[in-house]
Amino acid sequence: MVERRSFIAALAGGLWASRPWADVRAAAGLQEAARDAWLFVLPLIELAALRARPALNDGKPAPINVLRHGRSLAGPKKSRAVTTPNNDTLYSTAFVDTTKGPVRLEVPDCNGRYLSVQITDMYTNNNFILSPRAPGRAPGAWRLLSPDSDPRDARELRLATPHAWLTVRILVEGQADLPAVHAIQDRVGLEGPAFPPPSSAATRTSDWPAYFAAAQQLLESDPPPFKNGLDAFIRVRDAVVEAISRVQAMLPRLPRRLTPASLKRRRLETRCACVSVLLMVGLTLVRTWAISATILSSGRSSLWSVSAR
Repeated sequence: MVERRSFIAALAGGLWASRPWADVRAAAGLQEAARDAWLFVLPLIELAALRARPALNDGKPAPINVLRHGRSLAGPKKSRAVTTPNNDTLYSTAFVDTTKGPVRLEVPDCNGRYLSVQITDMYTNNNFILSPRAPGRAPGAWRLLSPDSDPRDARELRLATPHAWLTVRILVEGQADLPAVHAIQDRVGLEGPAFPPPSSAATRTSDWPAYFAAAQQLLESDPPPFKNGLDAFIRVRDAVVEAISRVQAMLPRLPRRLTPASLKRRRLETRCACVSVLLMVGLTLVRTWAISATILSSGRSSLWSVSAR
């Protein structure tokens, strides 16, 4: 398993070693790009893992466009799924997919009780917060639209990404109030095509090739609504592809017809290629260690705090 710092160090060190002509300034720039790329796609990785996480009651992940209700208040143990929940609130959650058409959301009137519906895109940015207490966010029916749709009125909400995370919060006045809140939860409606969620290919503790590949797929399914950080991801991705191509070019190709002489020659070429690759790996480890020491000694920057969400 690889944490953020070792991912950045290994990626930056490996790419530096694959390009021996790169100077220290270029390596430092790539190290910074690797850090920005890791942080940029972390929300996508986290929400994809949450979307595929099995539920405690049936061991299956919730279908897409289907609300799952929490019926009991949070206790001191085993209550945290993402962040620590309130102990006076019941939660209902769902992942929304608008690629197959609009999704209808029904927000009930709670007669003054606190209720909110938070809708975030797959980068964990708030798109909308609906609440009977908020101006212009009255109860009733709403339609959630894909980013390429054109809203016809104020009741149609265009999301920043095709997929989104929806969280409903309802205030509870103690254990005796739970039946009333359960009835309100049952009145919250979500209508859209229901189907199993895609599997999660990586988590924040995955090794960097799995993390990188999963991030590429998630960026394709949910393109970012903003460009900040995307340039760093593309730069690191292209550098990785170049490094892999250089290693593959060093491996010998087998001839069409094998003879004892050609086999002997290929064995020698293979050994030479392996020695070259081992030297590259050794240089990578040395420079990775140096970059890791630099990262660890530089202290925590404000960017590290992003992963604490």
